[in-house]
Parts: sequence; C-alpha cells; structure tokens
Amino acid sequence: MTYSKTYLSVIVLALAEVIKWSGIDIGSEALTTTVLTLFQIGSGLLILWERFKKGGINALGIKK
Repeated sequence: MTYSKTYLSVIVLALAEVIKWSGIDIGSEALTTTVLTLFQIGSGLLILWERFKKGGINALGIKK
C-alpha cells in the first residue's frame, strides 16, 4: 500500500501540533521547538512541491 506524499505531509503537520499541545518534550524546550518547526516547514514545502508537480499552477501558486 502506498500513501500520497501530500497526505503523509499533512499527517506529519497534524502530529507535530498534537505533540506540541500534549507537552511532550524531545529534549530541551528550544530543541523541541526547533524539531517541530523544521517538520512543519518541511511538510509544508513538500505539499507545495507536490501540487506544483501536478501542474496547473506556476512556482508561486498562481493558476495558469
């Protein structure tokens, strides 16, 4: 079974928020914030890239 990269990215974004709300620490507070922020930025960029690859929009997200 293969999952869509976009769906996986959204799941990672949601899990990062749940981890933040639940108060789970990955290390120090600064490290936790950094890791969660990097996951969220990476997931967002992957979603944007996958949408761009499918066509119909340019790199700025404007419909062609």
